Parts: sequence; structure tokens; C-alpha cells
Amino acid sequence: MRRPLVLIALLGSALAVIMATGVAQARPAPTDAKASLIAAGVPAQVVTRAFARTPAATGPVVHLTNPGVGQPAGTVDAVIDHKTKTVQVIQRFNWRPSQLSVGWVNLSTGASGISGLPNRLPRPDLSPNYFDSATTLHTGPGPVALVVWGTIPGWTGLMSLAPEYFGVLTPGGGILSV
Repeated sequence: MRRPLVLIALLGSALAVIMATGVAQARPAPTDAKASLIAAGVPAQVVTRAFARTPAATGPVVHLTNPGVGQPAGTVDAVIDHKTKTVQVIQRFNWRPSQLSVGWVNLSTGASGISGLPNRLPRPDLSPNYFDSATTLHTGPGPVALVVWGTIPGWTGLMSLAPEYFGVLTPGGGILSV
């Protein structure tokens, strides 16, 4: 007879504590963009270098590397499509298949991936030998951390100090609002 009374007293006490303190609201933990990209497989040195100078971006076209540079294959842009919740990454002015990689993480959902740029987009404004390389990332809505890295055709110039002159793209990236 005493056991049910003790059980009722314990349950009553637990219910009183819950009612007094309220029910905690679950909040998503803040996501570290750099750690998420590294966890997705992007090399740590690439992530560190890419985020050293790149702010968050919300425009429809975001210049990830070397904006406005006339050297082949060194300019990479991200085109955000808010309607389809995708990002198209485009390497400009190629004459050979792209050797770049793009890593991304949706900071809201945790979805992530690494891709090459296998698609060829024609460039009628240039010689028929040139094309743009591209890929479409199905990121979904939310903030997306994105980084691009890899090798490109070596540039030529008098002051050849940038990595691009040796065929290495300076990693670029940022956080995009999709």
C-alpha cells in the first residue's frame, strides 16, 4: 500500500518541477563553416586559405576567385538560383577539362558534398576552342559554405609570383545565402 503512494508522490514532484521550469526549446547548435567543410572532406589548408579574405555573399553572382582577370581558367564564379535552391559553380575560359574541385556544406541542414566541374558550357563570344566548365550543386535553402581549389593551366607574365603562374589556383570561397 505504501509503494503506490511513494510512486504517486515522485511522479507529482517530477510534474511540479517540469511545470515550474517550463519545457526547454530545442535550438540548433551554431555550425562552424570551416569545421563543416573539413568534416566533408575539404583539405584544411584549402579551407583556411579560402576563408582568409572572403565575406558572406547574397548576390546572384559571386566571384570566388580572381574576378575580372583575363587569364584562362583562373576566374571562378558562383551563380545562386534562389528559385531552385541551387548554386552553379562556373570556371571561366577553359580550353581543357577542368581540374578543380568544389566543396560545400549547407549550414542549416548539414548537407554537404565535393564535386568536380564536369559540364561544358559553350562560349560563342570566344574562339570555338574555349568553353566554361561548370557544375550545379543542389544545396537547398540556407547559408552555404563553399570553397573551390585545384590546378589550372599555368599563367604567363613578367612578375610570376602568384600560385596561378605555377598552375595552382589560389583557393577561394565564402558563405552564400541560397
